[in-house]
Amino acid sequence: MKSAVDLYDYIYSWKDYTGEADIIHKILSSHGCAKGTLLELACGTGRYIENWSMYDCYGVDLCSRSIELASRRNPRAHWYCTDMKDTKLTMSFDAIVCLFGGIAYLSEEELQIALTHWYSLLKDDGILIVEPWLEKKQIDFDKPFLQTYQTLNLKIARMVVPKELQGCCELNFSFLVSRAGFKVELFECQDRLWLYSRTRIQKKIEAAGFRFIESRESFLAASNLLIFNRPSSF
Repeated sequence: MKSAVDLYDYIYSWKDYTGEADIIHKILSSHGCAKGTLLELACGTGRYIENWSMYDCYGVDLCSRSIELASRRNPRAHWYCTDMKDTKLTMSFDAIVCLFGGIAYLSEEELQIALTHWYSLLKDDGILIVEPWLEKKQIDFDKPFLQTYQTLNLKIARMVVPKELQGCCELNFSFLVSRAGFKVELFECQDRLWLYSRTRIQKKIEAAGFRFIESRESFLAASNLLIFNRPSSF
């Protein structure tokens, strides 16, 4: 274990990435995007992309360790350690997705920059899918939260007390890890996620030039997948 990032896939082992990736593919297919180029923003360790062999996939994440793990999982995809608000990529994509609340890592100013950039990356009639994070009313601030993972030789506990701070949810995570043959280890990391309502995100995306198509039930509790396209210039 090098860092808390190495524990991510264990903590989220309950998540059905294969089933969710299939749903995303079906949504994209229903809007004429069954194949082609796909960019995943804030791709993490690449768990979705490993299920999208029908696309030529590109993944970007600001965490170098996440990109390292993702590239090991799927060396055929294209991986970039870069900021999603300005990826430096110059090609165009048939589909862009930002799942599991990844858009919440962007402040209001950063979000505006990002949306302009994403619009420039998407082909005419291309599809954008965004899965917003939790809203403020859905978070139990100042109350302890615990997630665990365990096998015979590995035990992990992740603890956090969410704090509200200037329009953000600040999460200072502590991981306790017990492995057979090793001393108990402590890893720490911090996430700061901006608190947007679904309506606010949709309006901002539309204001950037995208056309709202529909919403679908999200993989996060009480959320929605927001689906847009880039209107054809013809």
